Amino acid sequence: MDLKFYKNKGMEAFSREEWEMICSGCGLCCLEKLIDEESNEIILTRVACKYLNLSDLRCMVYEKRLIKKKDCMKIDLSFLEKYKDCLPEICSYRILYITGELPHWHYLESGDRELVHKLGISALNNVVSGENIHPDDLQYFIW
Repeated sequence: MDLKFYKNKGMEAFSREEWEMICSGCGLCCLEKLIDEESNEIILTRVACKYLNLSDLRCMVYEKRLIKKKDCMKIDLSFLEKYKDCLPEICSYRILYITGELPHWHYLESGDRELVHKLGISALNNVVSGENIHPDDLQYFIW
């Protein structure tokens, strides 16, 4: 497979496998979010979805995530067209959609799947599981 496929075709032409490869594995989209009532700004917390494996930042129920967690985001092209600003600024899908490029730290650019973690821009070692945190307490875990 051509690992630079994203440079040669638009996101609408990606296969499912190619689409999944755009994810850098940062885990930030799997963090619980708050909405500022005054500005409508989305605020990331340091609380991960209870289905996120904190040791590798992979969803433990990926194929069933949209059923198990009703507010889980299905990131596809129609989502990006409407809600790209809801995604973290370092989200590879968001960056590729806006700029047509992947960031230098993305493994398809750097060849290093761990670089996103080494640079400290992922959720790895920065978050807690949301399994035992009440939604009213999320305000105490703002990123």
